[in-house]
Amino acid sequence: MARLIRFICCKKNIPDVENFAETVKKGIFEIKGFEDEGDEVQWIINKITSLVSLKVHGDIEGEISYEKIAVLARNKYFFNQLEAQLVESNLPFYYKMTPGTIRFESDLMKTFDLGLRVRLNPQDILHKQRLFNRLKIEGNNNPDLKNITSLISDQSLKEVIILVLSLNDDGSNLKRSFENLKDNINIEDENEKSMIINDINEILKHWHNYASKTDNKSLHQFKNAMALGQTHPLAQHSGITLSTVHTMKGQEFDIVFIMGMDDETFPDYRAVRNGGIEMTQEKNNLYVAFTRAKRFLYVTYPKNKMMPWGDYKMRRLSRFLQARHATSRNSGTPVAVIRSPTQRIGDAPAALRPPQTEHKAAQSWLPQMALRLFGIKF
Repeated sequence: MARLIRFICCKKNIPDVENFAETVKKGIFEIKGFEDEGDEVQWIINKITSLVSLKVHGDIEGEISYEKIAVLARNKYFFNQLEAQLVESNLPFYYKMTPGTIRFESDLMKTFDLGLRVRLNPQDILHKQRLFNRLKIEGNNNPDLKNITSLISDQSLKEVIILVLSLNDDGSNLKRSFENLKDNINIEDENEKSMIINDINEILKHWHNYASKTDNKSLHQFKNAMALGQTHPLAQHSGITLSTVHTMKGQEFDIVFIMGMDDETFPDYRAVRNGGIEMTQEKNNLYVAFTRAKRFLYVTYPKNKMMPWGDYKMRRLSRFLQARHATSRNSGTPVAVIRSPTQRIGDAPAALRPPQTEHKAAQSWLPQMALRLFGIKF
């Protein structure tokens, strides 16, 4: 009987399909490509400024404020130019961070992180085993960190472990060691090389913030300071939210920008290379990103991306969105701008009508509609 009562109560909130247009608020979904990251960032800044200056909009409840806006990216390094422009434009923002130490993006620096953990705490069996697995070393004999370099076959991984072992306890040679590593990276994959350099720049920035606040430096204290969030320069929690997709799970914003939606950034280049479950995870990440938007969703990408060593690399729209976007443009219907959940768009009108069982009161169907439109199923 109790189950029947719950079913009846829930059913009252489900609108009839023919009344769908009247029960769901409209939204905006746009995809935009730009010549480079600078143009992409400038458009986002201008759009945010324009939206906030409106103060009110029929699709958004209450006044439009910076706190109702989030900018997401697949990895945190896409925010470098945006952060600089936000500061220059005097717009309030903060990073939504996962508590704890730096989350490195590159495989090489993830190995460094594990190696440093083991060096600072040789009894940390959990991270030692993870390190050995990453280095493809059998840990049955439980060798010390200083005795494993001869067992490492990958030269780049061997060099980073040697770096861990060579660091002075007070970190006095940390900056120089990483600068040398950065200058001598011998990796052909440009995406991975770029990620490593960004990771190195990140840890050097944290070291600078830590070292400038203390006269008694140590690797132990540096690690603790990072874990406590004391080395990050942005402490406020108001304004525009900048967040990676992983960190944003569980939160929604009225207005969401997803930047850096170029192929091999989203999906990540390693998932493209490995395929299988990793590509499935990337598609799940895209679902999370799209469904953070309650009303407005803007997706942007650069057609040319500057690498850390100064060269430009041509990019294209994410493969998750390419096929449907191209089909709709060829049909003459601008899928890149969607202004109503009930609007007929391109060759997918049926995809815009969600099942009745998915309704939530006062919710926009924009994210789910956009995902279905591009043929992304979960």
